[in-house]
Amino acid sequence: MSPTSSPDCPFHFGGAIVDPRYFVGRRAELDFISDRVVGDQPTSINIVGGQRIGKTCLLYHFYQTYEQRIQNRGKDPRNYVAVYLSLEGVHCQSEEKFYNAIAKAFLARPAVQHRSELVAAFQGKMLDRAGFSEALREWKSSGVLPILCLDKFESLMRRRKKFDNDFYNNLRSLMDGNALMLVIASYKSLTFYSLLHRLTSSFFNLGQNQPLELFADEEALDLVRLPDPKNPVLSDNNRQLALEWGEKHPALLQLAAISLFDAQQHNRSKEWARQQFRLQAGKVPKWYRLQKVGRGFLTIGKVMVSLPVSVVSWIERIGNWVGRAIAFSIGTAFIIAIVMAISGQLDLTEVPNLFRKIWCSTFADVMPDWCSD
Repeated sequence: MSPTSSPDCPFHFGGAIVDPRYFVGRRAELDFISDRVVGDQPTSINIVGGQRIGKTCLLYHFYQTYEQRIQNRGKDPRNYVAVYLSLEGVHCQSEEKFYNAIAKAFLARPAVQHRSELVAAFQGKMLDRAGFSEALREWKSSGVLPILCLDKFESLMRRRKKFDNDFYNNLRSLMDGNALMLVIASYKSLTFYSLLHRLTSSFFNLGQNQPLELFADEEALDLVRLPDPKNPVLSDNNRQLALEWGEKHPALLQLAAISLFDAQQHNRSKEWARQQFRLQAGKVPKWYRLQKVGRGFLTIGKVMVSLPVSVVSWIERIGNWVGRAIAFSIGTAFIIAIVMAISGQLDLTEVPNLFRKIWCSTFADVMPDWCSD
């Protein structure tokens, strides 16, 4: 870039961030995924988060950088192949199209193209459920773990007639046999969708959930300091405004930074930037604000409900304790009376009268007619 040229805008809104240099944050989530990839028993993961929170960017960035992450953990990246696939497209309208889309994505990877045995595993087969499973098991025999980064997984689950329990059971079988690992992104947990669509496969009990929420303070700072913390394109004042407007939400931060960058480049006012930001910010759902309010009401509701429930619970406990004490006393007296009657110290015919006296001495108000005789 020449001294007189304008800098490129490093901020991005909508879809995956293709240039990995401009991806910031999510270190803990990326470590979470990477650690489960290289474990002795690879564990599939469900990335869960609201709209525009960055699920697509996270999945795509892991797909772009998985080799380096695996190598940093002392493993050979040649033993792993990851692909990214969004399940909204026409390639996922049937089970066979799903398998063919995955095979195509794998065969496009240089790491696969350079190994003839991996290519051959998908060639010459009808890529139905059986053929796809056989190919992945051949990869396992070659010491390679395929990793599917599947975005918008709820789109697949809405097609229940095309993707039934047997489809998910087969995926579960491949995962159990370490022939496949899934990193799935969805708005809600897979358990939620399995209940919603009445799917009962054990597939939905496997793996771990990783919630995706707002940026931490340091992650938000990293974003507004792009492309380089030592040489950010935004001025100090504009970085502060972007943090204020963005509220640590990844998409809102990007939109705020884009508006302020445009204003800065074209000598526009702060008010112009604010107006541009507000026009675009409507594309970002306010679910995260509703969550804060909802959590507050939920806490108050829990207190209001739990207080009377706690009082009733303690009353029941005290009643149970009293009941147990009475039962124990009566039982003990009964045993003593029987022993005394057997040993001749008490006439057996007097046992009923003895119990009547014990009862009435304590509970005369419960059965007053019986005790007054």
